Amino acid sequence: MSHKHLTIEEREVIAEMIFAGYNNTEIAKQLNRSPSTIGRELKRNQDSRKKYSASKADRKSKRRRKEGKLPWSVNNGQKT
Repeated sequence: MSHKHLTIEEREVIAEMIFAGYNNTEIAKQLNRSPSTIGRELKRNQDSRKKYSASKADRKSKRRRKEGKLPWSVNNGQKT
């Protein structure tokens, strides 16, 4: 299976369905995605009040992609 980032349109569907009371499995079926993809999306992008915003989630995702991952040693404050 290829890895594909969620689009802003998919994030808007997630936001609408969460607001309407659907669960991760129902949202995943609608988007033809894994329920774990939806769960990770919500975990990464909900605010402290458990509110999800598609536009904020998209901005955060693009920032994370741009920044990339730091090497393990940098993440743990150790010199390489």
